[in-house]
Amino acid sequence: MSCTTPTDKNDSHSIRDDYIHLGVDQSGASHVYRTSDETIFAIEADGTRSYRFDVSEMGHRAADDYVAHVGDARGWADCRYGFDAFLDRLTEAV
Repeated sequence: MSCTTPTDKNDSHSIRDDYIHLGVDQSGASHVYRTSDETIFAIEADGTRSYRFDVSEMGHRAADDYVAHVGDARGWADCRYGFDAFLDRLTEAV
């Protein structure tokens, strides 16, 4: 009789998505958080990457600070990250 583990070798134990869509700002750029290396990218409407932000150097609230900065600098057309965005989606559902 052989013993085998019931888990797949390729099974991921990560509880976070690899990419988190933060939202689209007023100028049409999408902001994406890549959790595998703790970076945030701003991708313009034409597909070019205009900005790269390293979250790992800034601490645990860096993504929240980034979202707040974009809100102040460019404004959000559709923010999908953070507590305020969660409340907005919750009120839309009700």
